[in-house]
Amino acid sequence: MHIRSYYFLPIRLMAILLLVGLMVVRGKAQNLVLNNSFEVNINCGSVANGGVNGWNSPLQGYIKLNTYSYFNLCSKDSCCGVPSNNYRYGWQYARTGLAYVGFWFTNNNGGSDRIYLQTKLNDSLKANHCYLIEFYVNLYNYAKYANNNISLLVGDTGIVSYNGQPAYAFPQIQQYGNPCITDTLNWVKVGGIYTAHGGEQYITIGNFTDDAHTDTLKIQSTFGSSGYNIDDVSVIPLDSMQLKAEAGRDTTIVKGDSVWIGSRLCGLTNVVWYDGANNIIDTGAPGLWVKPTSNTFYIIEQDVCGQYSRDTVFVNVQPLPVTIKNYELKIKNRIQGDGVENVWETASEINVSHFNVQRSE
Repeated sequence: MHIRSYYFLPIRLMAILLLVGLMVVRGKAQNLVLNNSFEVNINCGSVANGGVNGWNSPLQGYIKLNTYSYFNLCSKDSCCGVPSNNYRYGWQYARTGLAYVGFWFTNNNGGSDRIYLQTKLNDSLKANHCYLIEFYVNLYNYAKYANNNISLLVGDTGIVSYNGQPAYAFPQIQQYGNPCITDTLNWVKVGGIYTAHGGEQYITIGNFTDDAHTDTLKIQSTFGSSGYNIDDVSVIPLDSMQLKAEAGRDTTIVKGDSVWIGSRLCGLTNVVWYDGANNIIDTGAPGLWVKPTSNTFYIIEQDVCGQYSRDTVFVNVQPLPVTIKNYELKIKNRIQGDGVENVWETASEINVSHFNVQRSE
């Protein structure tokens, strides 16, 4: 059992500690996003809409659904707690801290309910400087659909969205390959490298295309549309950190299967992949699918904004536990109802104790 105690500090002392904390964080890697994990709030989730210092939903003329939702452990309202909340029956722990936000990305029942999450950076971006930009997403538990186009837009000024319609733009940050994100349990990273033209001050998260140009996967038979939780947003100058190549975690697969290696960080162009025989197998991709037939390894080599690094991932390949050589379904006597006989022959078996045979109508 863990016993925790809470106590209050004088406001001046709290301010000093907060300043020291920010100085320590910036000493490691300077994040230009204030309140990046949504801990500082106005109403602590006492209502479902809004409430986070420094963040807004830039919508005009839209009354039905006009802002993001805020969830915090300190909420006194059951709508907006962490991890449990009854705002559409959600359940999710914050990735860090005690809070996160959520909002709609599409409306697949007709119309376009677009909510955006926007903030002003605490410093303008510098021309020709590189930045690592990341945020984490998690599909609503009750979402009927999952979507792609989960993106972040960097701009000189903030955007405005009218009447819940898409704010058409060309966002710079999204997962490489732009897949649909379907995970309702884990926080999924969306990130990339951005080279500034200078003067950019705002970032906006959302879906900047219409439903017709957004891929959709049906997750469950329920009401509604596609919504995502958001946590831990960061814009970090690369000259304040070291960006290391990411080949992925060592893994084991069954022979015949494929596995994704690397990352989905966008904006990595100067990248080369090598196989275990030192052959170049891909360039310009932060990650790729591979299908090895035996134990092997892969190497990623990258040079991002003058930062060079390499990384290696090992893939262990196990043989199939059972190889079916022949399978036959025999109807013994349909008129007399003698049933069906399953006959199969295996070419190889490894650590197999028995077979389960299932049937259905």
